[in-house]
Amino acid sequence: MSKKSIIYSFALLVLGALSARGQKEIISENQDLLWTRYHLTTHFSDRWKWVNEADNRVFLSSFHRAQFITHSHVHRTLGKNTEVALGFTYSNVNPPEPFETNPKSTSEYRPFQEFYFKQAMNDNRVKIQHRFRTEERFFNPANGVTNFNWRFRYQLALSYSINRVIEAKANEEIFINAGKNIIYNTFDASRFYGALAFKIGKPLTFEAGYLRSVQQLSTGNQFLKRDNIRLTLFHQIGPNS
Repeated sequence: MSKKSIIYSFALLVLGALSARGQKEIISENQDLLWTRYHLTTHFSDRWKWVNEADNRVFLSSFHRAQFITHSHVHRTLGKNTEVALGFTYSNVNPPEPFETNPKSTSEYRPFQEFYFKQAMNDNRVKIQHRFRTEERFFNPANGVTNFNWRFRYQLALSYSINRVIEAKANEEIFINAGKNIIYNTFDASRFYGALAFKIGKPLTFEAGYLRSVQQLSTGNQFLKRDNIRLTLFHQIGPNS
């Protein structure tokens, strides 16, 4: 992979971060979150793996829960640089009211499909990953009326191995809504993330990062802006993990 590809990919990440800052900010006060995640990967072979994630998100201003979300997905490697996955997500999200004592939550059931294209250079110290995801989203809000829409996601991720223990990461992801219920918010969200990952022995990695998210609400003229702290424990088990 050429140096031009690296520079181009990095420029896209920077532009994504700047575009997030330029969005109209309507709802932002007391919206920042702490995300804590456990990410387990079970390797069955060189081609097959099973990934399970549990992610709890709380408001930093009140430590009331904003969202609890889990993902379970099976991956198959197709070639040196390509991979596909099928998965399912369960999400329970509360309204953006950090001090609400009795929030009415919405549950979501979300099958999804993914395609990965990976690139590496400099003896694998620099890696680029493109992830394309299609989601079928079924919502079950407090009023009991189920809604459905599609969502399409593209993530560009960069990583750089500083040494055998520490890795720097950055990614930008764009979310696009589709479906008959989507009227004003075809653009759903953008997220920019930067982090440092620290290996703790062979099977464990701890990651600490900053995630800036901008989400357009269904009204179309409101944006929810959040500056989040994300802490993740990655756990690898199985052959060659």
